[in-house]
Amino acid sequence: MGYRLSARELTAFCVLTGLLALGTVLAWRSDGGPIRIVPSAARLAVSARDSSSDDNAPYVNVNTASVQELTLLPEIGPVKANAIVEYRTAWGPFPEVEALLRVRGIGPKTLERVRPFITVSHERTQ
Repeated sequence: MGYRLSARELTAFCVLTGLLALGTVLAWRSDGGPIRIVPSAARLAVSARDSSSDDNAPYVNVNTASVQELTLLPEIGPVKANAIVEYRTAWGPFPEVEALLRVRGIGPKTLERVRPFITVSHERTQ
């Protein structure tokens, strides 16, 4: 009548179904919201700020960060990181975070995504 799965096919089906279920469970936090994946440097900054009430939490300083360090920020890949470093080299340090809008490829949306994780010198952004 219908197609019968062999023992090997049934095992593969069960394993794949289990992995799918496990992935679905792991993709949701206990409070019901999806897990937000944040690059490691940004995750460190967020966890440090969340666990302490002081203003000594780590930030990525866009005036001193390397291309590699900048790529750890959300929305910043190698092209945008290179553009930031090139702009900084040509025009000098950024006087304030909003000056990043002058860099080609950095718009208001990108700036708002990275704002919680960056600083210029001793300035803190919120």
